[in-house]
Amino acid sequence: MIIKQMRLDDTILEYMIVLENRRSVVMRFRNGALVVKAPLNIPLKTLDDWIDSKKDWILRQLRIQVKLNVDENSMWFQNRKIHLRYENYPKLGYELSPTELVILYPKSMSKESAYNRVRKQLAIDIILPIMYRMMEMTQLKPNKIELKSLKRSWGRCDSNRNIRLSEKMIECDPRFIEYVCVHELMHLKHMNHSKEFYQSIEAILPDYKKRRRMTPYQFGYLT
Repeated sequence: MIIKQMRLDDTILEYMIVLENRRSVVMRFRNGALVVKAPLNIPLKTLDDWIDSKKDWILRQLRIQVKLNVDENSMWFQNRKIHLRYENYPKLGYELSPTELVILYPKSMSKESAYNRVRKQLAIDIILPIMYRMMEMTQLKPNKIELKSLKRSWGRCDSNRNIRLSEKMIECDPRFIEYVCVHELMHLKHMNHSKEFYQSIEAILPDYKKRRRMTPYQFGYLT
């Protein structure tokens, strides 16, 4: 592992280089930190030049990281930042308004645990009803639907016709969630990303290209 720095406008950004057994170079932000993974035998000068050529992309992504940054008193919800407030209450629950989420929690529970459990409940209350509507609209039904803490995608559909949806979608616009649900449902007909696959999405959501950008992240594309 190599730690280096680069200048981006008036900012000095520290980043990490990880050399491993791979064929290509990849670069992404993880938890707000820039990580570059590269083949073991790549000349460092070649790698430095490649990273330097990506400075515009890095700067754009860095600005996104700043935008997404939240503290213990805020969170992203439906494509906007809202305020978090905690109140003691006999049992766990929440109260939601357009600008604030009030987390109700018993004294026996920590704030962190209450926050995590309320986020899971919000995912159930918001994402699943949208999924059921999209199932009715498409007339497609998976064998199983699960809400998971997915790290690298918004949703997944496997060959057993099981669909997993990311709980993190509560941070995105409901129209984006509709797109993800239709995207995964259409994999029940097309287990690929062919032209026919996207045509089947467009038949249900003609504005799907616009919808998949309705997220606080720069790109909401699925893989």
